[in-house]
Amino acid sequence: MKEFFELLKKGKFKAIFLDPTDNGFLQFFRYLFVGGIATVVDVLFSFICKYALVQLTDIQEQIVYIISTTVGFTGGLTTNFLLSRAFVFGTKEARAKTKVGEFMGHFIVGAIGLGLSHLIIWSGTTYIFNSYEIFRLVAIVIVFIWNYLARKFFVYKK
Repeated sequence: MKEFFELLKKGKFKAIFLDPTDNGFLQFFRYLFVGGIATVVDVLFSFICKYALVQLTDIQEQIVYIISTTVGFTGGLTTNFLLSRAFVFGTKEARAKTKVGEFMGHFIVGAIGLGLSHLIIWSGTTYIFNSYEIFRLVAIVIVFIWNYLARKFFVYKK
């Protein structure tokens, strides 16, 4: 954290955002931005899909939630993979030998996160109160933490 504040104090934004780093705090800080961008893509895709499906079909609400969350997940996962690789963990830190292997690791972590999202949204809207938007946002926070930690320790080198 000390390195981050020193760089910030000196105005070295390139080092904060772009230069390769093993500093865990800098990586987490960058992942906040990457995750934020991926989350915006995810939420936009899922909300647009949800409202389109509700307006254009008579599919059961719970199925609409699953479809829209999956659509959002796909857009967010792709965005997160590309930006994490470029700005957070670096291409040399991947445990996998190929880009496909690296993406598969990224995908597996994300798929578990998707499962957590579905579980949170389904259980929240079924047993607590029916508000997709609120439980979608709760899921985003929980899954964000899971995604960062799992990718840092399982997909990329420590």
